[in-house]
Amino acid sequence: HKLIYHYDRVCEFLKNGDCYPIYMEISPIGSCNHRCIFCAYDYIGYPNRKLETKRFLKFIDEIAKAGVKSLVYAGEGEPLLHPDIDKFIVYTKEKIIDLGCGSEGLCKYKNFEFYLGIDKSKKMLSLNPCHTLLLDFNNPLTWQKLKKYNYEQIVSFSALQWATDLEFIFNEIKKQNKSFLVAIFTSNTFKTLHSYLKITSPIYSKEDILKFS
Repeated sequence: HKLIYHYDRVCEFLKNGDCYPIYMEISPIGSCNHRCIFCAYDYIGYPNRKLETKRFLKFIDEIAKAGVKSLVYAGEGEPLLHPDIDKFIVYTKEKIIDLGCGSEGLCKYKNFEFYLGIDKSKKMLSLNPCHTLLLDFNNPLTWQKLKKYNYEQIVSFSALQWATDLEFIFNEIKKQNKSFLVAIFTSNTFKTLHSYLKITSPIYSKEDILKFS
């Protein structure tokens, strides 16, 4: 169904039998600090290789000129482990319309002295190779218990969008007076699917998230 938004590219393909892609997925580095047995990286034997920075920045120019509109850094490896990933992200955003990054998100914290995993699911906590607490961020008692721990940053990846009261959680995070890094889906996630099913998204809007944060 997404092809209806790229009619010109469809016509080019029908006329020439081939065309440049609209979307690309690129693996900046073949290295990862995780060893997930279900990942293709496990299957290929954990090769340690990475894209050469100068050549790859030139490649971004080339694909942007060719009409590539969306680029995701993912693949067999942890994208954020590339030493120049910051340059890649900034430069890509200048050249390509849409940019994403599939990441485990913990690579920058691999040398942490103390890591505390918090979840309301016992099963999820059992997967954490660290200290854990069975708590719910929607519960005020959780934030009281966190005050006794000495930590520098709060990190949450694609979990807080399911909060029953996101405004409350952001207020509690601010009270901790710590830096925080969060990734949250918005109501635009699966927007086409929701529209097709004629239902409203159960996730907060971008505007609400920015207002609460």
